Amino acid sequence: MDWRGRVTKPKFGSVIVIRDVKAPKRLYSAPAFEVVDINGAKAQLETKATAEDASVRQMLSSINKRLEEKKSAPNSASINPVS
Repeated sequence: MDWRGRVTKPKFGSVIVIRDVKAPKRLYSAPAFEVVDINGAKAQLETKATAEDASVRQMLSSINKRLEEKKSAPNSASINPVS
């Protein structure tokens, strides 16, 4: 493109593209994501996944193990009371 936004073809090599100065730049928009707690993740996996999927079984067993550790772990506030 030349300064008017047209494509110019050099005699040798590939096409040279020059950005049209009059065209506004698009603003960057960050990708959106959703924060899910461990119980929500487990519920989503159980509803959307198939039972024979090995990666889903592995993820669910990891989540269940984490939940069991949370249940059996003593409360840290009771161990180190603030005076």
